[in-house]
Amino acid sequence: MGALEQRCGTLLSWLRNGSPRGSTYLALDPARVHPRPSEQAFASRAHYFKVRVHEMRLSHRRRWFATYDPLVVTTTGFRYDGEPRTVPFTIGPALLHEHVSDVPGGFRFGDITVAGPHPYQGGVLEVTLVLYRLRADHAVRRLLSMVDSCSRLADVTASIGTHLKVASLVLDGLDHVLGLEESVPLLGHRIELDPVDGFTAGHHVLALEGELDPETLWVRDNRLLRGRTEDDARPVDDADYVLYSVAQDVERNDVEQLPWFRPLWARVVREAGVPSEDAWRGAKAHMAVLAEMLELSPDLTRDQARRLREELVVDLRHLHDRALELAELGPADENGEFGALRRHTVEILDL
Repeated sequence: MGALEQRCGTLLSWLRNGSPRGSTYLALDPARVHPRPSEQAFASRAHYFKVRVHEMRLSHRRRWFATYDPLVVTTTGFRYDGEPRTVPFTIGPALLHEHVSDVPGGFRFGDITVAGPHPYQGGVLEVTLVLYRLRADHAVRRLLSMVDSCSRLADVTASIGTHLKVASLVLDGLDHVLGLEESVPLLGHRIELDPVDGFTAGHHVLALEGELDPETLWVRDNRLLRGRTEDDARPVDDADYVLYSVAQDVERNDVEQLPWFRPLWARVVREAGVPSEDAWRGAKAHMAVLAEMLELSPDLTRDQARRLREELVVDLRHLHDRALELAELGPADENGEFGALRRHTVEILDL
């Protein structure tokens, strides 16, 4: 276990002994969720998972943002590239203000991604979520602002390697914030989703004990409702709660944001656009490297990596054919920096 995983474990170890007093956790029946989530069990290297906080409702009676500030701390533990990893994320006042809406009797925040999309690579998926109450204080708010800023820099949608470089800064700030006497955990729990049980996508609610009855709860478009039936269900407006989900997908739509993808594909496009034999060989060489990166990347599922490879090869051929058509307008320029680089690439291929 790495140093970051140990720090996350120490930070939230008290949750292993149970939730904060008065806190209750509810796993919602998929039949009460619309649109209904996939009921297919997560399969290793076939599905992506994403953890999102859809709603957090805070009532005025607790004097949020006047006397107290909220802080949500999450950690998500999973296997990545053959190793166990833990990704921390914080949702503090600064980030919450960007997602706030006034509702009767309080505030509502929502739709913040705290982990993923990442390929599920087998083993247990662990999710920890805690809502803290901190006394509103200028010094504390400055510290929380720093933690929020670091959490945003640790882009949860990027590769894990990029995220973990910043995650330690988040934990440094949390060590100070949660060490204050004014830091009180109100809601919290930790769950382990085990493949032995065939775990699936689903919505989860964290609330104060006795405030919500699971038999009356519904979710529509990632919003928590309450009613005897789905038709008469209305937004919950008299309770503090957090609604989050573990979502499942077969594709991620942000592949271009992976740090190695764009530079490699740019080289392929550049070489494929030159109508010469040397450039074509260079384009194919760069494409071979990109195809290998797709296949080996721990940030992609096996099926999506292969689909992308096939699609990019088709694009490569189209780019080359287009370059040949344009060549009829005049000869290609083989001089300059790229021409010299191309010749060196071909020399290596001829070794």
